[in-house]
Amino acid sequence: MNIRTERLENHSLRMVVEVEPTAFEEAKRSALRTISGKLNIPGFRKGKAPAAVVTRYVGEAYILEEAIESLGQKLYREALEQSQVEPAAPGSMDDFTLEPQPTFTYTVPLAPEVVLGDYRSVRVDFKEAEVTDEDVESELRGLQRELSVATPREDGAQIGDRITADIHSFFVEAEAESDTETDVHDRTEEAYFHRHGAVVSLLEGDDEPLAPGFSQNVVGMKAGESRTFRLTISADHDKANPDLVGRTIEFVVGVTQVEQLELPEMDSEFAKDVSARYGWEKEVEATETAETEEAAPEAAEDTPAVEAVSDEVAETELADDSDEDEAEENFIDSLDEVRVRLKVALIEREEKAVRERYANSVLEKIIENAEVKFNDVSVESEIDDMIEDLKERLRQNRLDLDTYLKQTGRTIEEVRGDYREPASRFLRRSLVVREFATAEKLLVSEADINERLLSVFGGIDPQMIEQMGLLRDQRFLNNMINNLMSQKIEERAAAIGKGEAPELDAAPAVEETKAVVEEKAADEAEG
Repeated sequence: MNIRTERLENHSLRMVVEVEPTAFEEAKRSALRTISGKLNIPGFRKGKAPAAVVTRYVGEAYILEEAIESLGQKLYREALEQSQVEPAAPGSMDDFTLEPQPTFTYTVPLAPEVVLGDYRSVRVDFKEAEVTDEDVESELRGLQRELSVATPREDGAQIGDRITADIHSFFVEAEAESDTETDVHDRTEEAYFHRHGAVVSLLEGDDEPLAPGFSQNVVGMKAGESRTFRLTISADHDKANPDLVGRTIEFVVGVTQVEQLELPEMDSEFAKDVSARYGWEKEVEATETAETEEAAPEAAEDTPAVEAVSDEVAETELADDSDEDEAEENFIDSLDEVRVRLKVALIEREEKAVRERYANSVLEKIIENAEVKFNDVSVESEIDDMIEDLKERLRQNRLDLDTYLKQTGRTIEEVRGDYREPASRFLRRSLVVREFATAEKLLVSEADINERLLSVFGGIDPQMIEQMGLLRDQRFLNNMINNLMSQKIEERAAAIGKGEAPELDAAPAVEETKAVVEEKAADEAEG
């Protein structure tokens, strides 16, 4: 067998395979035997008719077609193995010629290729998390709104009100016309914020939700109304995200409820309510003395058994009435102390958000610098997944794809065309991130899985965990492994961006993670 290969556009390969005529003749004889075994030819048992009779019965062309098909598939597999070519999907046989010798021509879609380049030299400035006293006051005002008494408003939303709305938003070109024809779930622009049933307080200044100017654009809206508007983020706003400055966001807002709020006073009762929400209790110092501890047994000895039981019953009956009051008294009632606790909580939250944003900014630079090649068949596979997601969303709304297409007046080809660009973006990112994890030899170990399981189920009865069957659920374990791997990728990307990444050693590569998970699931199943 002689193999010639040629690189084509669209990350594919032309593969030409020549074989000896004797190999093709043997393929014809094999095809003839296979065909004979399936035929009922009058006067002969199955598979016993002479070759000449079978040839006259089905025709020479049919035998040739079967021989080409069976030999072609066999040669394709062998040629891939000998050439060490990794396909992204099954290839196609484009041509066959018999003279001067049997020759098969294939087109092979190649598996994606990623070259990260000098990704370890990527550096991004890191800014520590910062929480000011004004941030604490803003959070307190937010808690004040959450603990408020709400009444429906019929005359249109006002500043200070709270709305419940379906909000969809996209980054758009400032001069581009609004896309009013496409369903918001199928728009292909880069998404900014999407949420059904979002609860938003209409505020201004530093407390403004979503984007500067959002609240004023929603003022006057009533339940059942929808509105589309655009906001361009200005650098003049103190709280403007630097990554959003200069970008235009189109909002599609459908209001389902408008509420007027009666805010509680910021007093000791408010402090208790906030503390109860966070589980912050007063620090109680133990005051029992050794003398008290010694006196208790003596008192018990002098008390009749019946009386002791009666006291215990009485205490039990009073417990239901007193426990709740006692728990409420344990919560912090000082606003100043609440502010201190709240600042600590905000710092923890902001540090986490800063770490995530920073890691993503490093990854974006690595993705931008990487050289990525993939075939259209890989993009089509991603589009297939997106279509399945669309079908699932439609099912949740009691629709099917055909009904959706009829209602929107679109074809499946048009929908797939809309998905092509986001599918390509997603594919590029996922390929680079996976190659990054492999290059960095990141691995989710069994110890990592056990630690996460302990954090999730540490306080739950083992028998209940067993009844739930989660540890035998491959999907549950895969979700856990993906979350753990994402965490490791973020941590390593952040370390690279700061120039603090450890030296690479001979640690196992990321592919071994799957084996760890499968082994864990198998062990649980056997247990």
